[in-house]
Amino acid sequence: MKRAKVGDVYYVKVPNGYKIYQWAYSIPKQGDYIRVFEGLYADVPNEIEEIVQGPHSYIIPSYTKKCIRLVFQN
Repeated sequence: MKRAKVGDVYYVKVPNGYKIYQWAYSIPKQGDYIRVFEGLYADVPNEIEEIVQGPHSYIIPSYTKKCIRLVFQN
């Protein structure tokens, strides 16, 4: 697995499809944050750039990069 970095986009399989998320930004001494995008997809979508430029449903704080990988690993 390559090293994760700010801006990387990922997907996670949920019971009824796929959700798209992005490691959005890091704030020193506070942690890392990911954006979870609107929409649920039957298959992994090809239009990732369009999704990332669109609105997100929510932002999740994550205190370590390792946590992001453990929670959202496919």
